[in-house]
Amino acid sequence: MKDSESSEGSESPGTHRDIVRKLIAWFAAALIICVLVWYFLTFLEFPLIPRVAIVFPLFLAIGPVPWFKLLEKHILEFRFEGRTASTVITMLVLLLIAVVAVPPVMRWVTSLREESTVASPEPDDEPCQEPVPALAADWGPDRPLVPYGQGDVPAFNNSIFNEGVDFRTQLVSARDAAYTDSPPPNGGYALQIPVQEGSSYRVRFLPFNSAEERPGMTITGARAFVTLPMCSSTDVRLVGAVSGANAVPHSVWSTVHFFAQRPFKLILDNTRQASICFSSDVCSGGKFSPFGEMPQMVGKDGALLGAYDLDGTFPGASGPFVMFYVRPVFD
Repeated sequence: MKDSESSEGSESPGTHRDIVRKLIAWFAAALIICVLVWYFLTFLEFPLIPRVAIVFPLFLAIGPVPWFKLLEKHILEFRFEGRTASTVITMLVLLLIAVVAVPPVMRWVTSLREESTVASPEPDDEPCQEPVPALAADWGPDRPLVPYGQGDVPAFNNSIFNEGVDFRTQLVSARDAAYTDSPPPNGGYALQIPVQEGSSYRVRFLPFNSAEERPGMTITGARAFVTLPMCSSTDVRLVGAVSGANAVPHSVWSTVHFFAQRPFKLILDNTRQASICFSSDVCSGGKFSPFGEMPQMVGKDGALLGAYDLDGTFPGASGPFVMFYVRPVFD
């Protein structure tokens, strides 16, 4: 009888240690599982609150709660030593490995997924689309030519001068900004411009009223517009337009093509000052003033422009000379 009691008493400490050691191992394993679940939910981009709502109850369900009532007596009689300490240290090391190793693995998997998405875009991905559809014609609308200053209605750019240059098609034109000479017949300006990386290009915007200089021929409410495409292309169309409240036709436009073998976008070159010369100045003498309206001109509402001031008026046989700069940005 005493032997039996002695035997039970001698087994108790070992039993306590074994049970509590299992509890610690179970607790640590539950913690590791919850850490892994946390990172997995983070990888799936779950918000913080849903992650907590999932992981915390999971930890309570598989962690200490099922053991507390069963092990209350054993825990109170437990002494931390021997194999139990080794088990705890091992589980802490495993937990540390999980905390340290899982995030890099998740980032690596995420990077692979992103690379796969870039390399293999969805078949229904929409191509880049311009907010303003391209005009069907490079210039327009078609209209009869009149000698400069002899038209009988207020109209923009209905004339030929500069030794035969048709300014219906050259409301805008361009050339490499590296050149400062002005060869005839058109000052070196053209409508087809090959572009190179690192270069800048001068754009000439030259609206004028072809009508006779007399009362009733003044264009009012004139606004100038420049359209720079948003999408990359090997042939980028810069469109210049001008409209007037009483102009006939109301609005006219023309186009310059910038082209290269690689896709690129065309942007304003803000490192160079845009400038304007009004009709009251001798433009050929270099009397240009800084022009700060380019941000408005490339906007949807355009910029108010005039022959002698930024007042929207163009008397007959008059118009300003605007110069601004663009540069290519290659993909």
